[in-house]
Amino acid sequence: MSVLAKLKEATTLHEFAALLGYSAKGLAYVLYQLPMEAKYTTFPIKKKDGTDRIIKAPTPELKKLQSHLANLLYACRDEIEKEGFRNSVSHGFRRGHSIITNAKEHKRRRFVFNIDLEDYFPTFHFGRVRGFFLKDKSFALNEKIATLIAQIACDGTALPQGSPCSPIISDLVAQILDMRLVRFAKKHKVTYSRYADDITFSTSQKAFPTAVAVEEPAESGIWVIGEGLAERLKEADFTANPGKSRMHCRGSRQTVTGLVVNAKVNVSAEYFRNAKAMCRTLLSTGRYHTKLLPLEDGQDKAQPDWTTTTNPLLGIIGHIFHVKRSTDRRSEKEQRDDPDATRKLFRSFLFYRYFVAPDRPLIVGEGKTDNVYLREAIKHLPQYHPGMGGFVEGRFELAVRLFRYSNHIHEIMDIGGGSGDLKSIILDYYRLLPKIQHRPMAFPVILVLDNDDGLQHIVSTIKKCFGVTISKQTTAPYYHLTDNLYVVKTPESGDTDTCIEGLFPVDWLNKELNGKVFNPNKKHGAQGEYGKADFADKVVRPNAADIDFSGFAFLLDRIVAAQNHHMAK
Repeated sequence: MSVLAKLKEATTLHEFAALLGYSAKGLAYVLYQLPMEAKYTTFPIKKKDGTDRIIKAPTPELKKLQSHLANLLYACRDEIEKEGFRNSVSHGFRRGHSIITNAKEHKRRRFVFNIDLEDYFPTFHFGRVRGFFLKDKSFALNEKIATLIAQIACDGTALPQGSPCSPIISDLVAQILDMRLVRFAKKHKVTYSRYADDITFSTSQKAFPTAVAVEEPAESGIWVIGEGLAERLKEADFTANPGKSRMHCRGSRQTVTGLVVNAKVNVSAEYFRNAKAMCRTLLSTGRYHTKLLPLEDGQDKAQPDWTTTTNPLLGIIGHIFHVKRSTDRRSEKEQRDDPDATRKLFRSFLFYRYFVAPDRPLIVGEGKTDNVYLREAIKHLPQYHPGMGGFVEGRFELAVRLFRYSNHIHEIMDIGGGSGDLKSIILDYYRLLPKIQHRPMAFPVILVLDNDDGLQHIVSTIKKCFGVTISKQTTAPYYHLTDNLYVVKTPESGDTDTCIEGLFPVDWLNKELNGKVFNPNKKHGAQGEYGKADFADKVVRPNAADIDFSGFAFLLDRIVAAQNHHMAK
């Protein structure tokens, strides 16, 4: 039975709780025993216009419950859209949709008209949320279940901004508005799209339909929504923010959800120049101005300030890269082989962030599974506490950082795991580091390599770039390549290969999973075998308390030796 069918059949708190992965008692506790003041933390954040937006962030217990509800509703919407109506005009809070797909709907138009819905999340009050799940044909839920959903999602009054289930519920309810405005747009020969509370109409007609927007007074450049649009919004229980109507005509810069759409979807030239200047300043001085980038009207609302943290800049450069990549018609290989200015900028920034200025010692294994092994080994070998990690208020925390293999790391830095890919780090130290003026290098970067045939993929590059000789037979505890970059290997055994999995006791390496045996060299599709990912997630993680990690002491001692060498310099 589908998830939606189970939800529609549910009639009791027990049945609904089970769909959320909760016991009835656990669900009732969060809903009815926690006082409202213990459910949310309220704080303001500044909006672009300088006014405050009030955020009501759920406390951990409620946030977990709301996340489970959100996942349930996302699954239900997927089923609904797979079987029938698919809302193709809503681009917010949807897989495969973004501000980029929203902006693409309005490229190269004579007129682009934007409005914002006023008080978006507060518009979805308790009764409206409950009524939707009762009356919507796709849901038509039991009265008890609809009430429970509204109780979980609302802060007693309406959907709060800050809850993980507010986006999906608001988007479901706003489908009524979308259907009305799609018909309205078709009648007036304009294109309509919505990204949350941001609505856009565009057309290349010689005159913009007055039912949608009018210029008041004539030729003043000030546009307001037309009577027809105002009526459609009112029918769906929405109103437009009167101060947020914006008409962009051909010849001026046209923007949709912050992106320029005159010729192709792009960030503004000012935005890119500002980001590039901030990045260059960071790489030269170790700090940069956190000034607000130009807004749609070209005005800068904030005074510049200095910071050394790279998190804001990561978001800015990542945003620029993903927007520009969306319009690059070259293949991924062509983009990698002939990188544009944005990709080069992003790579230099990521290299600085992760390798030149790490905030603690960085250990780079050959893949995601190495991180699982090393974390559990450090956790269960107290002789490495507190230097490499330890318990804080009963919770284990690492004092070192294990390199995280993420999508942008793989795409931009060509690092996907495996000793062959780690050549990219060596080459970046050789090619990029000389171009970076600010080099704090306060903590070491330690590459942990299996002492096997895969080693050959990287040692020749190390020899060529830094003149350091490494082989299966060499037995140094660590190899200092340059600056803060080190290599350590798994134990040497003559010409015999060794790997990090070999540090586990044999009985755990022989552990069967569903009749399959572990093969660290498993290829895709191999019968009767399971690979490293399953070994890490299904053997090591759940059984870590029972595993003898003493075999890792040899490798961890080498990592500590490299750390000590760097800190003593």
